[in-house]
Amino acid sequence: MPENPHTWLHLLREIGQTAGAGLAATLAVLVKLLLSPTLSPRRALGTASAAMLAAWVGTDPLCHLLGWEGEQMRTLSAALLALTGENIVRRILDLSDNPAQLKALWDIWRGRK
Repeated sequence: MPENPHTWLHLLREIGQTAGAGLAATLAVLVKLLLSPTLSPRRALGTASAAMLAAWVGTDPLCHLLGWEGEQMRTLSAALLALTGENIVRRILDLSDNPAQLKALWDIWRGRK
């Protein structure tokens, strides 16, 4: 019976196929979450999930785009993408708590300020 490619277990197995990249992404996220006392468990899970997804989806395309070869460059790109994905989701969550800040950012984006 073929394995369903849309399960979390399959996702984790795909990340772990390259032990260095998976470990780098996981450690980067854990350090970031442990050093952030302001995250609730729910938000921590959300940001960690986004980080792992960013590393899983983006590592190979980033390495290909930049012409990086070798396991060390793959590991580095996985860690960087994990931290970037986590930070983007954290900023979105922070903005969702403050609608005035979100509107101000939107105005700046649209060139109104």
